[in-house]
Formats: sequence, structure tokens, C-alpha cells
Amino acid sequence: MSDVSFTLLVFGVLFLLLLCFSIYVQRPRFGGSSPKNIEVVVYRPFSSEVAYQTNIPDRAACEKVLRELRHARFTFFGFKPTGVLNIQYDDGKVDRLKFTQCNDGTHSLTFRVFYEIPSKQFCRALQDAGVDVSRFEGRET
Repeated sequence: MSDVSFTLLVFGVLFLLLLCFSIYVQRPRFGGSSPKNIEVVVYRPFSSEVAYQTNIPDRAACEKVLRELRHARFTFFGFKPTGVLNIQYDDGKVDRLKFTQCNDGTHSLTFRVFYEIPSKQFCRALQDAGVDVSRFEGRET
């Protein structure tokens, strides 16, 4: 095999791996079976001090929040998280989803990699589940 053929083969394999990765990370995939509780924790700007904390114990509300979060799109970078959703499942698994509001009307989500979701959609899902989103909607990134 010539050097040119080998180089083209290596670049071809790398391109396919990159393509597969980008397709796989298009939407967040949460690990548990059925969510039973979502803990919402919001931090003060530029601090690790908790500004607001609540739980979403209703299973139907938890499912609705997860449905909305699955609409997030992959992005290459995110901002420092200002809050966390700890999603607890029946099978004992816990997904930790960090989030922050961006200046462009979106929320940046960190779940293994970075995702982005419209803030209205994100906040509406949490508000419908009983979370007081006014406590963290206008926070700086």
C-alpha cells in the first residue's frame, strides 16, 4: 500500500468516525428507565452558593421535562453552568445536567457534551412542572 493510499484511508476512517460522532450527539440521550424525580439547583452568578433549589416529584411532569430536553441540539461549546438538574430514575441511575442561560435567548446544557435549547422551551417545561423559573430566568452567564 502506497503512502498516499494509506493517508487517504486514515483520513477516510477519521472522517467516518467524526460523522458518526456528530450524528450520535445530535440529541441528549438520558440513561435511566423512567424518571421519578428531578432536582433543580440554581447557583448565584460566579459562585457555588445555591440561590434556589426545588424538586419535581411528579412522574408525568418529569417525563414532560425530559421530552423537552431531548429537543436540545449539539453545540461545540458552552458557558459556565449556573444550575443543575439531577434526574433520578427508577433503576437507580442519576443524570446530572448542568445548564446556564445564554445572551442569545437560549440555554446551554452540559450533558457529556454541550447542547443548546431555546430558553422559552426550557423554562416553559420547568414552569409547567412547578418550578419557579423567575428565580433564575434572568441570570447572567
